[in-house]
Amino acid sequence: MLIGDITPGMIKSFILALKRKKFRGEQLKSKTIKNIVTDLNAMYSWAMEPTEDGGPGLVDKNPVTKGARKLIGSTRAVKKAINPRWFDIAGAAIENKQDRAWFDVTRYLGMRKDESNRLKWSDVDWRTGKVRIPGTKTEEAEAWLPVSPAALKTLKDLHDSQDRDPWFNLRVPRPKWTNERKEDLQSTPNL
Repeated sequence: MLIGDITPGMIKSFILALKRKKFRGEQLKSKTIKNIVTDLNAMYSWAMEPTEDGGPGLVDKNPVTKGARKLIGSTRAVKKAINPRWFDIAGAAIENKQDRAWFDVTRYLGMRKDESNRLKWSDVDWRTGKVRIPGTKTEEAEAWLPVSPAALKTLKDLHDSQDRDPWFNLRVPRPKWTNERKEDLQSTPNL
């Protein structure tokens, strides 16, 4: 059989056979089949280039049609759901109370990093078990959210500890690099 004898029907049969094929005991993924068909399509595109343009001029038509490619199906990867237990394991490995509080508050409230970084003791209402999330763009965006018992316990442990920061920022923001700071650093002699 010559390269020009391959028909769109044969390509469709080939794709369907690939979908049934097992490799190392597992079904081929649609992404793998798509990669194979993409290479086949590229090969036929090359084979169609006319000889006067420097191509081989082996075929007049590309048998890899849109209809054949549709048989592949979705190549979108389906991600597995994250096991919430992994977060518990990660949290248990954090020994620093301030880091643990940041981790728990951020994960249980779904706060953005900058929101967690700006959290202060005045943002925690111990009586109702809520935390104030300041609005990042407008004051209307401010919200009081209930805190899970685990995150509230972590915050309470940090609040009651001897080495707590009285001003309580879960994370100390990095200084802004103004031109003055850069000039100060550049003029500082090397030690």
